[in-house]
Amino acid sequence: LSEKTKQSNKQEIYQVFFSFFMSLPLLDLFDITHLSNLSINMNNGFICVEGSLDKPSSCPRCGSSHLHNKDILHRPLRLPPVCGKRAQLIVAVQKQFCVSCKSYWRPKIPFVKGKERMTSSFISYALELLRFGTIKDVSDHLNVSWDMTKSIHKKYLENKYSEINMSDVKYVSIDEFSIAKGHKY
Repeated sequence: LSEKTKQSNKQEIYQVFFSFFMSLPLLDLFDITHLSNLSINMNNGFICVEGSLDKPSSCPRCGSSHLHNKDILHRPLRLPPVCGKRAQLIVAVQKQFCVSCKSYWRPKIPFVKGKERMTSSFISYALELLRFGTIKDVSDHLNVSWDMTKSIHKKYLENKYSEINMSDVKYVSIDEFSIAKGHKY
């Protein structure tokens, strides 16, 4: 078989496999909800899942159900790797206009924290890997920058240790110390 035919056959096998995989509750595994019109394909060696965020039923400001759709924003988000392949989720988020209170807004994506470019499941996966590996190892495995992995870890540590109750602490011990030549302490 020619190289082009082999590549085409490989692409078809991936498409069948991932179509089957998507029929399973794969997105439930990643804690991804409120998506419709899902499609999956392989792009440049990574998995690309596309979907539309469900239309909200009412305005968050006034509660009215008289909403009109406006422009669409496509947000690329990182997913944890699937079968050793880099995965990306592209979410179509439609701007809404409330006729009653005349406000424009975009619905929040429930599986993304703020304006992050990664899903909550990606962050959880990275944090789980950081329990056993270095920042560099995790970055290499996830195919992201060292800075992104460090940022995920730093936010986690800040949240976990931001409020430590020190009222009952009587003694603080120091594990290591160093006296360097030429330094005065």
